[in-house]
Amino acid sequence: ALREGDLPYPESFTKAFTASRKLVLPVDPSELSGTAAESYLSDRSLLPPGSTLQMLLGEDDYLAVQNLLGGLGLPRDSLLQHRPWFMHQVLSQQLLARSGFDPARAIDTYLLGLAKTLFKPRVFLDSYQQAIDTASGIADSAWVDLIRDRDPLEPLESLTDRTGFTGNLVVNQWRLGDVSGMTAVMERLAQRHPAVYGTLVGKPLDRWLPLIETQLQGGQSPFVLLRAGHLLGASGLLQRLRDRGCHVSRLPLSPPFLVSHPAGKAGAKGGEVEFSVTAEGAEPLTYRWYKDDVALPGSNTNRWRVRNLSATQAGRYHVVVSNELGKATSTMATLSLVTETPRIVVQPQGGTFREGDRDILLKVEASGSFLEYQWFRDGTPIAGATDASWVIRLARRPDRGSYLVRVRNPAGSVMSQPASVDVTPMPPGGKLWDLPIGDSPWISRPALGPAHTVVVWTTSTEWRKENKVVAVDATSGTQLWQTDMGPAVWEGPIDHRPTPPSIGADGTIFLGGGTRKVFAMDGGTGAIRWEFNTSVTESSMWPAPMAGSTPSGRPPGPRFGRFPSGTGTRKCRTRRLRSAGMGHSMSQAPTGSMRWTGRPEQGCGNLPRS
Repeated sequence: ALREGDLPYPESFTKAFTASRKLVLPVDPSELSGTAAESYLSDRSLLPPGSTLQMLLGEDDYLAVQNLLGGLGLPRDSLLQHRPWFMHQVLSQQLLARSGFDPARAIDTYLLGLAKTLFKPRVFLDSYQQAIDTASGIADSAWVDLIRDRDPLEPLESLTDRTGFTGNLVVNQWRLGDVSGMTAVMERLAQRHPAVYGTLVGKPLDRWLPLIETQLQGGQSPFVLLRAGHLLGASGLLQRLRDRGCHVSRLPLSPPFLVSHPAGKAGAKGGEVEFSVTAEGAEPLTYRWYKDDVALPGSNTNRWRVRNLSATQAGRYHVVVSNELGKATSTMATLSLVTETPRIVVQPQGGTFREGDRDILLKVEASGSFLEYQWFRDGTPIAGATDASWVIRLARRPDRGSYLVRVRNPAGSVMSQPASVDVTPMPPGGKLWDLPIGDSPWISRPALGPAHTVVVWTTSTEWRKENKVVAVDATSGTQLWQTDMGPAVWEGPIDHRPTPPSIGADGTIFLGGGTRKVFAMDGGTGAIRWEFNTSVTESSMWPAPMAGSTPSGRPPGPRFGRFPSGTGTRKCRTRRLRSAGMGHSMSQAPTGSMRWTGRPEQGCGNLPRS
């Protein structure tokens, strides 16, 4: 798959396809998306009865998979019964799509459609059954090792960024014909995970090589499209063809293409500005800059500097990048000469406000062009305050001070008059802020979390409508994070306000619900650290507070504390859950693993709690 910005394809690539007489692909993409292939895939992606993905990955890695699925908008347990190879495929495709890579722009799909339009014969090396059997034939343990080695279980945003970066790197290597860079990736996979590499690369090539040799004979001029893993490396197709006495040569490298274009500039008389571009393609690249479509002498680098700016140098600039394979022309960038310094027309106005007032607007109006703004409080620049207005979202006592703004452009700058802002104290019992957090009618009482956050659980009387945990900055009322718990927290109607989350001494958030589960969540991000299955289904299965947390308001239910171990001593410092209800389970708070289970009259309910 490619992104919109990766098109068009390299000229040498399209020329080779146009000159070919037939197209050879590993498998027919249209078959892979058919109902028969989907049914076949479903049969081979499921684990045998009694086995789950959670068992194969372990609690920690499976929880990370759940968090990834939730962040991608997929059901958290949608892959529970599927094999690791299928999980790897699903997550890889979803992350590539999230990074902007579109399967509709896949090269094989594009060439297949073009071949049909040009009436080129199509040859497919594998059936969809063979393609699916290749991946599903690898042992689950080998896939688990690969998944953990590649670390696909990091937080979603950083993983998305890394996937996008890796995808961009691979596309650029392909465009530039960077054989060594792509080969290094394949060889690393072969060394670290020989079972996966041998099955994904080696076995298909064993089947394909005789078929490809047949297509290469008799002047048929086929265009064979394979993945880099099948082409490159010591076991790749190119090396196998060389070993059989074939002559292998490379197509010419790509013509230039522009990664970034020059941006518009403004400068004062006598000043200096610089334009620049980033280009890639087969070396050597040559640059020629133009002003108003007239070539500029001496412009032979990716930068063009204008010194001692005057009216005659203002205009439209662009650059043409060339190599022996072609050229690329940038967009136009305008250079403007600024002669008028800024002038403030309307000064900012301060005032006296009450603590808790919202959206206090400080605004300046100025004349001039290419204006830039920077607001100050008591002489100190305010980070991010770079517009003509500055809004104090929620007035607090520390917001008092003298505010002014600097307005500048390339010709000069001017400072506004100071605007005094005073914030009077909030009267006792006054409202500092409120924050709508959804349509749910049921919201728990707040629990005070780490770093001055307020945590609430909001749920719905309708089973699958809304169940989420929300963290809010206690000072400003700004939402920090939200975790959608889905239907996992509650099954069935509720007729009472939900109990608030409980906060552990280390900031961990604990939440119980009617599906026999207790959840532990990261207090800083809302990510679920673990979930623990109990035997309890009644509505009293709620965590009670640990030391350092706010009261939950519901005495019955599991309690957090420090309990003696089975020896009867008080030396054990492990935080656990204790139930004071029916025959409930005991779990270890940091990991969620079961420690023991029992009934109050059998002893576990009478353990002291510190």
